[in-house]
Amino acid sequence: MPQEFKEQIINEIVSTSNGMFLLPALQIEAVLEKPTVRKRKEALKQMPRGLSDAFKVTLDRIRCQNPDMAQQAMDILQWTFLAQRGLKLEELRHALAVEPEDTDLDWENFIDAEGLLDCCLGLVIIDDSTSTVRLVHKSLQDYLKTEYEQNHIFEHGHYKISPTIDYMLDRALNMRMYRRFVLVMLFSNTLRIVGVFMHDI
Repeated sequence: MPQEFKEQIINEIVSTSNGMFLLPALQIEAVLEKPTVRKRKEALKQMPRGLSDAFKVTLDRIRCQNPDMAQQAMDILQWTFLAQRGLKLEELRHALAVEPEDTDLDWENFIDAEGLLDCCLGLVIIDDSTSTVRLVHKSLQDYLKTEYEQNHIFEHGHYKISPTIDYMLDRALNMRMYRRFVLVMLFSNTLRIVGVFMHDI
């Protein structure tokens, strides 16, 4: 890539960042994923100028991955967004491993921890201070909350993940000799996850 174009990318992104770090990070990803200089120039012209637009573009990029990676990313985003506290990486792997028809935990359905979050294209990270999985910024939480309330994303999300919750509760109550999930739930107008944690019963 020509040095002059590299400088153009930097100058364009810096001029729209308004002192924010997250926005240029998402902008750079959106531009550099293109395979040719021509396509990168086109992406630079269409680059999102605000965080909401950047989140939308990144979600569109997630959905354009191969179907398995796209589904994995959206599942991770859904669990991370709906949980009332940050999930440990192993808790997230357990949640993702359970299929609706499962009657037992299938260890062959666990996604490798290494690179698990790569499919989320930077929207989900591991918080080094708490060792939990979280959304990259509160502004993303706010954006997803608005989209969720308008039924634009994770439609009926709580009910879609409820079979996994039911399954893990059943295992916690009936199979005490194994290490497994205990999920504490609060029932109100909708099912809300208050916490998820690993526990020896």
